[in-house]
Amino acid sequence: MSKVKKIAEDFLAKYPTMFSADFKANKKSLDQLAIIRNRALRNQIAGAITALAADKEPESDGIEIGESQVTQVSEPDSPESVAQQAQ
Repeated sequence: MSKVKKIAEDFLAKYPTMFSADFKANKKSLDQLAIIRNRALRNQIAGAITALAADKEPESDGIEIGESQVTQVSEPDSPESVAQQAQ
């Protein structure tokens, strides 16, 4: 396991409410929690935290919300309703 990934896991374990699947927000949270003088290292840690946080987020329940539209995935039709629609 790389040092960056280990550091990311440690931050996520200690401060689970400070991080999310948003990279920019994670960079800001890291700036508040630690002094990381190397910008590239901070970005690598924030990226690793983002990947870990995205993996831990629950899956959607079939409803997707976009910026301009709301899409709901419907249940498949039953054979009876398909027969009624055909008549």
